[in-house]
Amino acid sequence: MPPPTGTTSTAKVKLGFGPRIWQELDFDLVYEDGHWRVHDIKTGDLPSARESLQHYIKEMSGPAKKP
Repeated sequence: MPPPTGTTSTAKVKLGFGPRIWQELDFDLVYEDGHWRVHDIKTGDLPSARESLQHYIKEMSGPAKKP
């Protein structure tokens, strides 16, 4: 039986980029419409990819600057 909609979980992942370079990531997941979806990605350097992207989109969507 699948979990109820809105159920959350965190997947902790450790990626290797060469023999000595490792990056730990936390994927915040939410169960919606019968599927697990990534809600946010966090690392030691980036506390919230979601917030960072929302901030960037807001900045880029602002009024055009005149030269």
